[in-house]
Amino acid sequence: MGINNVNAIVKQASTAFAVNFGEGLDGAEQEYLQVATKLKSGSSSTGYGFLQQVPKLDEWLVERQLKKLDEYDYEIKNKLFESSVVVNRTDFEDNDYGKYSPVFEDLGRVAAQYPNEHVFKLLTDGLTGLCFDGQPFFSENHVIDDVGLGLTASNYYPPADPANKTTQWYLLDTSRSIKPLIW
Repeated sequence: MGINNVNAIVKQASTAFAVNFGEGLDGAEQEYLQVATKLKSGSSSTGYGFLQQVPKLDEWLVERQLKKLDEYDYEIKNKLFESSVVVNRTDFEDNDYGKYSPVFEDLGRVAAQYPNEHVFKLLTDGLTGLCFDGQPFFSENHVIDDVGLGLTASNYYPPADPANKTTQWYLLDTSRSIKPLIW
């Protein structure tokens, strides 16, 4: 088999596998989008220091009252993920690579559902994982004061029976454009 023919078959198979992968992506349930804001990033990490508070609306009487949004140095480093499979050379040579279609479709489904696992783990690790203000995500001491009065807020209410760790529930405001978690 000539090199040009092999290249054509590999290109054709790659296109088919990409279509299968896309079908898996499109068909997967992405529950994480109910509790997380999906933000794009074009670099190795992105700063989100502006997330601590969206300023309230005030009546415009004189000059604009500009509000500073970057009080915290909060950066999320992007991670790379992969999953690879081997397609036998003879399957390419015999033009028998179509049998791998379900594998690549399932890879797409797995890729689309990975954020579900990651985002919901952030909630279960919320007593130890740090939030943008350096406190655990669930904490009784989130600073909400930008004028130095020492004001704090709590988004954690300890269970009535601390020994019973079998039940966890969360009350989240997911009605806004900036949801409680970020993907």
